[in-house]
Formats: sequence, structure tokens, C-alpha cells
Amino acid sequence: MRPCIAAATALAFALAASPALADEPDEAPAAPTPAPETPKDSGVRLGLDLAYERATSSEDVGDFANRSPARVPLGLDLSFRKSATTLMGFHAHAGMASRTDCGSEGSCFARTYGGGVHFEWLFREGTSFVPWLRYGFGVEALYRSGGSLGEATRWGVDVADLRLGGDFVAARYADGRTMRVGPFVGFDGGLFLLEKGLATRGEGTTFAILSLGVRGTLEP
Repeated sequence: MRPCIAAATALAFALAASPALADEPDEAPAAPTPAPETPKDSGVRLGLDLAYERATSSEDVGDFANRSPARVPLGLDLSFRKSATTLMGFHAHAGMASRTDCGSEGSCFARTYGGGVHFEWLFREGTSFVPWLRYGFGVEALYRSGGSLGEATRWGVDVADLRLGGDFVAARYADGRTMRVGPFVGFDGGLFLLEKGLATRGEGTTFAILSLGVRGTLEP
């Protein structure tokens, strides 16, 4: 009797340990793979920039930048995406300009204004850094009051307004908006066309403006 009980017990342990009869644990469901971010090929982008600019001209007297070589404009742009890497839009700026002929006069000041149309190309649509190149054209205006030159307004046309920069992603919002911030360098070449308020004329002289700045963009 005892041999039979021992044999039955051994058979029960063997069946319980058998992998074919043991309960298999349920496999954990695989985590969903997040879909890659698709570059936007449409939409509107808002931009704001601040720059330090230094201007030079082909003549010392009667030219566009005469006695106002430095300027600090605040710029605004509105750009529309034409593809994932191409934008087209409008830009404008206004800011302070320097004076080298003011002396001790407290009412002496200068202002710079401008605006135009631009095209922008993104070298790649990255997740953290986006290098870009912008070409634009438009108009430039320089208004001055006080000093030895009195009140005057000078007008010029931007033939080649070039900017090269790179934007870093500052924030991504749950509703899909993206904020970027980054530096840029610029070169603006143009032609002085018109002057109002001065006897000394310098129409037809060329000018160049070098700039260094930073911009921020918000894309819904």
C-alpha cells in the first residue's frame, strides 16, 4: 500500500511541474510607439527680433548713413509656410539710431524705420535646432532731428537683405505650438534714393548694413 501512495505522490508532483500543463503567465502588452513628429507644411509663424546694426555708405557727405552709423531696431515678421522648409512673409522694424553730430544738444535724436517682403529657407526641420537663411527686399528710412544737420528724412531701398541664423526649440505646447529662439547675422545692401529736409543731396549712393541679433518665433 505504501509503495502505491508514494508512486501516486511522485506522479502528482511530476504533473504539476510539467511545462506543458503549468499555467503560462499572460504577456504584458507592448507599449505603443510614438509617431514621429511630422514637419508642418502650412500655417502662419510670428517672429520678433532685436539687433545691433552698423551702417556704412559709399560717400561721407549726403549719403544714407551719414552721422548715424549705428542703430538698434526692433523687428516684427509674419511668415506663411509654403512647404515644410520654405516660408514667405512680410517684415517691419523701428528703432533708435546713433548721432555723431549732436554735441550737447538734448533734443538731438534719430530713428530708423523699414519694411519689406522676405523668403526663408530652413536647412532642415529638426527637433531641437533649425538653421535658416532669409532673403528680403524693401525700404529703409532714417529720420533725424536737431544737431548740425537739422531735421531730415532719408529714404533708401534694400536690394539684398540677407540673414543667416539658427533657432533652438524653447518650448513645445500641448496644443501643437512651438516656440524657438536663436541668434542671427545679417547683411543689408541697398541704394539711397531720396532725402527731404536738407540742401546737401546724395541720391544714388550705395549703403551696407551689418547686423547681429537674436529672434524668437511662435508657430501655432
